[in-house]
Amino acid sequence: MVYFLLLVAVLAPVFDRTKNKDIGLLISFFVLFFIAAFEYMCINDWEVYVQRWRAANGTMRDTLDTEYLYALLMRICRPIGFFGFMAVTALFNFGVYYYLVRKYIQPKLYWLFFVVFALIPKHYLLLVDTNRQTLTVTLIMLAVDCFVSDRHVLDRLGGDLKYVVRYAVALLCFYLAINIHTAAIAALPILALPFIAHLKKRVLNPYVILGILMALFVSRFFLSVDVLRDYISTFLAESDSRFRHYTYQLEEKDSFTFYLQSLYVVFFIGITLTYKKLSRYEFVVALCFAIGVFIEPFLTMDVGRLLMYYSLYMPFLACYLVGKSPFLWYRHLLIVMVVLYSLVNFQRYHMQREYHKYFDNFQTVFEQEVWE
Repeated sequence: MVYFLLLVAVLAPVFDRTKNKDIGLLISFFVLFFIAAFEYMCINDWEVYVQRWRAANGTMRDTLDTEYLYALLMRICRPIGFFGFMAVTALFNFGVYYYLVRKYIQPKLYWLFFVVFALIPKHYLLLVDTNRQTLTVTLIMLAVDCFVSDRHVLDRLGGDLKYVVRYAVALLCFYLAINIHTAAIAALPILALPFIAHLKKRVLNPYVILGILMALFVSRFFLSVDVLRDYISTFLAESDSRFRHYTYQLEEKDSFTFYLQSLYVVFFIGITLTYKKLSRYEFVVALCFAIGVFIEPFLTMDVGRLLMYYSLYMPFLACYLVGKSPFLWYRHLLIVMVVLYSLVNFQRYHMQREYHKYFDNFQTVFEQEVWE
């Protein structure tokens, strides 16, 4: 059933013949929200989340280490139960994504966003599977929206209260995210990106951008993760022991497939071609994507979820590049490569059924006798 629902989410904007495709967009996000809000025992850590809920609300003796804001959120939601808590958090998450898509993506490209977002398991299905971290990813994306605007925040701090408030809200979102899931610390480099974007028209030019992106891209093939692992191990040894075991999952992985690397190069070329047309926000999205490409080969297993703060901008960036590229050949090339990549990823998930295998027998909370 979940495959049919994902297909509906992808096709709804295609069959919406209205000018702004608002109906198709609403249908797509409602379907994605429904899966995330009302699934039952489909995610890998279902029992862990249930135990956290019971520990936070004092219905079991054992306690689980969890950040205090996440525990507070669960206590606030106690009147609506665990299922209600999952529905409320899903509503917040996909409400934010709906807002970002409607604000920053052209209606004619909604379909492309959902192809990349819904069909690649490391995007949508991973969001569904990681409730706590998904909240932090959403908060970080909301922070970027607040922090970046056509008028740089530093230009306006002295005279426009609106920009001061936006900056404060962005920092608040980062604070909330880190205190819901400590992994959000991995998103802190994003705070520097708006300042880099501020130099966009003053210092940087397309050739410099392409040179930097390609240099980082090529360097991945020659870097060893040993130094990174040692550094992170030292940091964690002096801080929180809960996360120390993740350092053993840092190792090179076989992600250097020719097609994937070719796709990344096509993205980088597109950033260069559309450089002058990209807004500051869109340029920050491009930089987030580039960071994700750089660190991807070194993050395996559970640590790979740190990529969510960067890789989830891929569907947004694909739409920006297709919508703003002045070259028809590039738009067609990127669409074909991205769609094929998404379909192959979805087919591999369907055949292998490794991480998201519980979605094969999709159940909803409405099928259960007791609303917990």
